[in-house]
Amino acid sequence: MCNKLRSRVFSFVFAFVFAIGLLSTVQPVRAQNLFQLLIEEGQRQEALKQQKLQIERQRAAEQAAENARVNAIRQTWNALDPNVSMCVNKSLQSQGQSIDIYVKQGVEASNPGFADVISRCSAIAAQKLMKRIPCQIDGEQSVCNEEYVFTNNPTVAASADQLATALLGGRVNLIGVAQLELPEERSRRAAAAEKRAIAAEAKRKVDFAEQLSLRVNPLINIENQQIAKSAQSLQKTLQASKTNPKTTNEQLLLWEAEIKKLFDADRDEKIRIEKVKADKLARGEIDIKDIVKDQKGGVGAGATARIAKTNAYFDILLRPLREQVGDQADGDVGKSFRKNADTDIDKFKAQYFTSDTVETCKQVNGSFTCEVTKGTFKVAALTADIKKMMAATVGNDKHDYRFILRYRNSDDEVTKALIAQISSTFINYGYKIISKSGEDEAEEKGLVDFYLNILDIKHVDGILDSKSNNVSYVLSAQLKLLQFNKDPAKRQDLANVPVSNTKQTLRNNSVPLAAIKTELLQAQGKELAGMILQNVNERLLTLAKAQTQSVGTVAGSVKAPTQYAIKISGLSQRERERIRALRDAVKKVLKDTPVQVDPEHSDDKGIVLTFDQKDKFDPEDLIDVIYDVFKDKKTFKIKYMGNNNFEGQL
Repeated sequence: MCNKLRSRVFSFVFAFVFAIGLLSTVQPVRAQNLFQLLIEEGQRQEALKQQKLQIERQRAAEQAAENARVNAIRQTWNALDPNVSMCVNKSLQSQGQSIDIYVKQGVEASNPGFADVISRCSAIAAQKLMKRIPCQIDGEQSVCNEEYVFTNNPTVAASADQLATALLGGRVNLIGVAQLELPEERSRRAAAAEKRAIAAEAKRKVDFAEQLSLRVNPLINIENQQIAKSAQSLQKTLQASKTNPKTTNEQLLLWEAEIKKLFDADRDEKIRIEKVKADKLARGEIDIKDIVKDQKGGVGAGATARIAKTNAYFDILLRPLREQVGDQADGDVGKSFRKNADTDIDKFKAQYFTSDTVETCKQVNGSFTCEVTKGTFKVAALTADIKKMMAATVGNDKHDYRFILRYRNSDDEVTKALIAQISSTFINYGYKIISKSGEDEAEEKGLVDFYLNILDIKHVDGILDSKSNNVSYVLSAQLKLLQFNKDPAKRQDLANVPVSNTKQTLRNNSVPLAAIKTELLQAQGKELAGMILQNVNERLLTLAKAQTQSVGTVAGSVKAPTQYAIKISGLSQRERERIRALRDAVKKVLKDTPVQVDPEHSDDKGIVLTFDQKDKFDPEDLIDVIYDVFKDKKTFKIKYMGNNNFEGQL
């Protein structure tokens, strides 16, 4: 527009200049006419311009009016629900028409011709659906919109086009309404779930690391230093992993495998050690370190190196001696062995220790200390000497003691396992267990020394200590030992005591308690059998002591046939009033028979009273008056042991 105007102005100016030039060469009248013509031409051009502008304004007004009319008609269609509008348009398109065509034709939505299709399509009006309503998704609170769905796919919102197609196709029964979670709510829940999953996975790793830490714990303080050191290092790694978010499942599994390797290595080493021990035991030997257990070795002190050395070696011998003869190791039996050690320590050492056994002695502040930490003890030599001491019990040293083993006949696995261990232990010691089939003949011919009755066998289920996480298993039985006599009424009751063994193990949740119980049964049976053997040996030594004395056996005097002894363990020599009352009570039954304290066999641990009595008397009368002396002691017990011996225990 500007270019055209500029061109016209330029033409006008050019014509004006040209006319001026002409006027300078023509006559004045003619010049005046030409100027008038130019003015008129300009006016005509301006009139044409205004006319054109008027036409353009009129056309714009007409177009605006048309647009307003079309928009007003379109608004009648836009007022329809979007789903309804889509449905109606789809119906019109099937007839070659459309909403746009009708809008251009000026046909409004309110036209009665559209009433039927609009009515049908209104079945899927979106305005009927509720928005942003509370809902439960997978058990969690969320926000949903009601959406049209197809009944065969109720979790996906149907598009307006799909709904229109179904509705116009007469399949309105396939359309339903469902509450569907808002996308932003779904994202929020997914993020929260992922956060919980991450936290749960982190906790699972921490728990797993803690389980592995507990599992490796038993290896930290074992004797095998190499395995213990590896276990300590792994324990530190596991503890650190619990606070390290970068710990992976692969690392945890590798550590679990490493723990298994450590346990396998520990087991293999124990098997190797046990094999070495078994080989030594087969030769009747045992390592000194397996005897002293709770300390480095046998320890002794004294004013001279010889006394300290003697004390160190006797300290070692005393332990297996107690295992075989019980309290007798602290009595006359122990005194006998001690006398041999004091007499000749080098001979004592050669008799009970292998040649590679050495001691280390040192002098500190005028006294000596010796320690025996390396070497082997000859258990077989000790056992042989103990059996010599007991040989006098039956007055015949040409055979070992013969036992009839009796127990409750049962298919119970605990009973069978324990009886098998007892038989094995007694036979390995050198005793004889008479077979079931030979019992009658042995009793008839008097080829029996003792009856060994095992009663009331129990194996208590695992008892869990929640503080230590240890499980305890208890195997117990009642031991009854009788001296043989063809007349059952005359069989002397030598022992009737309970024996019990307790084993503890760290609770392993992956192994059932019943399986651990079965696994421990063999070990417990073996140890309980050893305790039974110890009790039997102790009783037989007591019996031997009461009957006779032989060289190298229990110290003491040979009893005359009429000499009796009353031993009260736990009664001190300082309790003079109690001792006087006891003597008076005995004299009352025995008609003023003199009763005296045996100083050789009395000490702070017990009192032995002796008296001579040729006339017969009822032992039960004496027991009654002794009980009367100790009636204030509820736990006091006394019993006639036979062979002129009474034994009581405070």
